[in-house]
Amino acid sequence: MHSGHGLFIEYVVPSLEAVPVLMDNKDQTLVSHGFGDDEVEALVRLLPNRAIDRIVLPGQAMDFSTVWDGADLFNVVARKVNVATRLRAPVI
Repeated sequence: MHSGHGLFIEYVVPSLEAVPVLMDNKDQTLVSHGFGDDEVEALVRLLPNRAIDRIVLPGQAMDFSTVWDGADLFNVVARKVNVATRLRAPVI
């Protein structure tokens, strides 16, 4: 249990099957070391809904990306204008 606010929790698990019960919607980043890609992909399928926003390698936990906390920042801050047009015959 923690309040967040930039807190890092280190926890060693005997297997990836032990991870899903530890995760909830407050968890953002999981640093994975010593597991293969197939094992990590299988873990993603076992995680509760909204449990983790990203899984990274050691040394990448603080790396910034345009996708943050599961949101695409460009879509969040950009204004999009939809212009409806009439169908026109192609110009030859």
